[in-house]
Amino acid sequence: MINVVSLLLNSTLVRQSSAAGRATEALARQVQAGPAASGQLTEAASGAAIPALSEVDRASAMRSYASQIARAVAQRKRYPRRARRRGDQGVVCLMAKVRRRGGMIDAQISSSSGVSSLDKAAMQAASDVGTFPAAPSDLAGLSFTFVIPIRFTLN
Repeated sequence: MINVVSLLLNSTLVRQSSAAGRATEALARQVQAGPAASGQLTEAASGAAIPALSEVDRASAMRSYASQIARAVAQRKRYPRRARRRGDQGVVCLMAKVRRRGGMIDAQISSSSGVSSLDKAAMQAASDVGTFPAAPSDLAGLSFTFVIPIRFTLN
C-alpha cells in the first residue's frame, strides 16, 4: 500500500506563497489512512508482525519522517547563480515517492515556482540526496509519497 503524506511545513521551516500553499493544501486532502486501529497487527517489510499504531501515533510518526525527508532535500538545495542575479524567487512543490529503505522511486514537480531554473534546482536537490533516511520500523507500507515545498528566496 502506498502511504501518502502531504508535508505542510510550519512557518519556522518554510513560509509558502499563497499559490503554492493552495496547491499543497489540495494535495493534503489526498492523504490516505493506512491500517492504524489500535491493537491491530501489521506485517512489516521483514515479514514480522508488529502492533499497528494509533491514528495519532501514526500521524506523528509520519510527520517526523516527512521532516527528515524535507531536511535531506533542503540540505542539498542550491540557488541557481543566474536566478540569484536576476532576482528570481519562488516555491517549488515536489512530489517524491520513497521506498521503505530510503531509495527514491520517483520525483516530480507538483507545483511550479514559475521559474524553470528554480524548478530544475529543486529536482536536482531531490536527486542529489541519493538515499533518503529509511522509514521508521513502526510505519507500515512499502513506499511513501511526500509533497515537499522548497522555497527559493533572496535576503
